Amino acid sequence: MAEQIAGLTTYNGPQTPCPCIAGWTGPDGGCAQCVSGKYKNATGDATCTNCVAGQYSTAVSATTNVCQECPADSEAPEASDKHEDCTCNAGSTGPHGGVCLQCVAGKYKSTTGDAACTNCVGGQYSTTIGATSDMCQGCTTNSNGPEASDEQRDCTCNAGWTGPQGGSCIQCVAGKFKSTTGDAVCINCVAGQYSATIGATSDVCQGCLSNSNSPEASNKQTDCICNAGFSGPNGGTCTACVAGRYKDRVGSSECSVCDKGKHAASSGSTLISDCLLCSPGTYAWSDSPSCTACPRNSNSAAGSHTVADCLCNAGSSGPDGGSCTECAQGTYKSG
Repeated sequence: MAEQIAGLTTYNGPQTPCPCIAGWTGPDGGCAQCVSGKYKNATGDATCTNCVAGQYSTAVSATTNVCQECPADSEAPEASDKHEDCTCNAGSTGPHGGVCLQCVAGKYKSTTGDAACTNCVGGQYSTTIGATSDMCQGCTTNSNGPEASDEQRDCTCNAGWTGPQGGSCIQCVAGKFKSTTGDAVCINCVAGQYSATIGATSDVCQGCLSNSNSPEASNKQTDCICNAGFSGPNGGTCTACVAGRYKDRVGSSECSVCDKGKHAASSGSTLISDCLLCSPGTYAWSDSPSCTACPRNSNSAAGSHTVADCLCNAGSSGPDGGSCTECAQGTYKSG
């Protein structure tokens, strides 16, 4: 009659070697339980079968294949005996034996386990989900992106450069600047200022010298030209037109002389109409700051331009422009 004792099958009668039952293994007469992570579904001295890689079993003395699959995107070594032996694959992360989540774009993980996914560093990006190696790509020249950027558009042009997000960046030309990152256009130096700096990252625009001006976005000092009423070299010192002269345009041209018989009383005159006609009884040479009165007992027409235009009055006699003497008693002069 047969009897089972501690994994052995025995029979009443003459003793003979007994084979190990399912779930146990060893030489006939010396059986040991199959440990967790293994099983044996037949009697005999065959070894216990390992759970394959990617599976585990907590059962002891398993007589059938009770190995369970690790969660998705995780793996376990052969003969694993507990849930925690399942570790997340490269490209995924999570707790041992738990749910594994793929690394999002902008990150990667090259090892198995519960370590966090590694960020692409600043200035790089990656669109790959579940990356198992460093797939991060560099932003285009003169652009940058934040850590863990997940698309090329995260790369924005540096200060001093402009262009579309994720595209080519062009340096701000002289006469412009840009103090922020992004796709904003470079800012012009305002009228009356200039800058020779290329790729300026702040407002380095310099003001023109006094009494000169320049157009918006000027890129050199010689763009500063003298205002009307002032004269001087482009980019240099501008001096006011002296009395008797005027300048009705901007630039480096010289001041113009008022016509004969006219005068400009103040400096910095900007219009030919600032040259005023000399009143009767006065005269002015060209380039004169004021009209000069005729000699005593003489007069001149409006706009006279020489002392010779001063003629002696009635009752006086003398050379034109000279000293006029009153007629002696008993004589007269009517005109």
